[in-house]
Amino acid sequence: MADITYNTGKRVEWDWDTDTIRMFMVKSAATLNPDHDFVSDILGANTECDFTNYVRVTLGTKTFVVDDASDETQMQAADITIASAGGATNNTIGAIIVYFLVTNDTDSPPIVAYDVSKTTNGTDLTVSWPSDGVVKVT
Repeated sequence: MADITYNTGKRVEWDWDTDTIRMFMVKSAATLNPDHDFVSDILGANTECDFTNYVRVTLGTKTFVVDDASDETQMQAADITIASAGGATNNTIGAIIVYFLVTNDTDSPPIVAYDVSKTTNGTDLTVSWPSDGVVKVT
């Protein structure tokens, strides 16, 4: 599986600065399809993580970086740490999905998904976003 940008993430109006942008994780062997329109579509084909201390997280410290040399805009956010991820219950994480929260899973469109292969073991889990942005518009 590779990183993907969802088609709805390309066309839905959302504001990186002010809207609630969140992330969740699905277990290994994730089946991701850029045609999934809502979080509920992704969860219909995949199992959300349930390791000890797992929670969906709202992205914080969101900023824009305009890179004129590369003709792109990078939407960046602070890295996320989930303390003591796993331990009693562990998962192998297959993907991290970033989405725009509207009201619930049935109306919240996914934006991007990152291919991951990480097994929790009770230590802190840090999600470090790509240096060129969580989302990049070229």
